[in-house]
Amino acid sequence: MFWHERLIGMATVSQIQPSWILVSEHGDGEMLALALKQLGYRPRRGSSTRGGTKALLQMLRGDDGDMGVAITPDGPRGPAQELGKGVIFLASRAGLPIYPMTTSFSACWKLPTWDRLILPAPFSQAITVLGEPIHVPAKLRREELEMHRQQIEQALRSLTEDTDRNFDQLFPTARRRSELDWY
Repeated sequence: MFWHERLIGMATVSQIQPSWILVSEHGDGEMLALALKQLGYRPRRGSSTRGGTKALLQMLRGDDGDMGVAITPDGPRGPAQELGKGVIFLASRAGLPIYPMTTSFSACWKLPTWDRLILPAPFSQAITVLGEPIHVPAKLRREELEMHRQQIEQALRSLTEDTDRNFDQLFPTARRRSELDWY
């Protein structure tokens, strides 16, 4: 899982294939789904506001064997960097660990969108970091979800903040430039 703001970077930098990637059923998700398909991902359409239950059930059935699942747990409309419970439910029911992931760039723009979507600058250098696996108990009850949600949200926030802050140490040969202004 990774924050929605990092979607473009994760899709273009990371090689987390073969994997399902959950994409919104909203109109803007269609273009994203087509682009992700070209990159080798297998989009499943659904989100917390539309079609998410159907998509989660398809992924739980695991009809394509040992596939990974990529989810932005704060999409499709936010609030930004606030973890939804769907990823926890999926991991609990499937018996799979959750891996927080992030990507950071030597130069990027933050677009004026709800999530401050990050657009890597041309020729910028990137690093992708995979966090430690987070295991959640099988068949969590609703009342147990919130405790795990807070812990997992903090783990992903920390990983993202640490990667951005320590980019120079993690990628010592990169020439770091600051965030570029968006006009």
